[in-house]
Amino acid sequence: MNALDFHIEQYRELRAEALKYVDETKTTERYCLIALAAYYGFLFSNWGRVQLFGAVPWWIPVGLAVCGGLRSLALFMSIRNNAEYLCRLEGSFFGSREKEEPKPVGWEQFRQKELPWYRKGALNSSLVFWPLVWIITIWVALTPRPPADSEPANNRPPQTKVVTNSP
Repeated sequence: MNALDFHIEQYRELRAEALKYVDETKTTERYCLIALAAYYGFLFSNWGRVQLFGAVPWWIPVGLAVCGGLRSLALFMSIRNNAEYLCRLEGSFFGSREKEEPKPVGWEQFRQKELPWYRKGALNSSLVFWPLVWIITIWVALTPRPPADSEPANNRPPQTKVVTNSP
């Protein structure tokens, strides 16, 4: 294997890795939403028992959302590093991206030069998604809730009237 074949194979592997990371960020977002929905469903369905623990159970989703956001940030940093290196590899194959020539320059170079808005495409959606999730989970955690003795009406046991026969 000569140097050119090595760099071509390296390019393929790094490109596949970057695409895998993009998919993983979307999977992280999806699973975080599912986990939050399941957890909030548990909290609201066990209203009286959950209230015995005070505000702590309501702050757990905030921690989950922060962890998901940090995971996505780490993935995007890896994507950015891969993209920068791929751009350098493309520069060695096609020449520098600063030259104004009609020849192909490679996707990473084209994207950085011609599509600056696209450069952070997946990152842009996460820049909206994660802060929105953080705001919602913090809002839910800070929202005052009625005390445990005032459970929602659908969780109360049916009341029966006791009739006694008095002389």
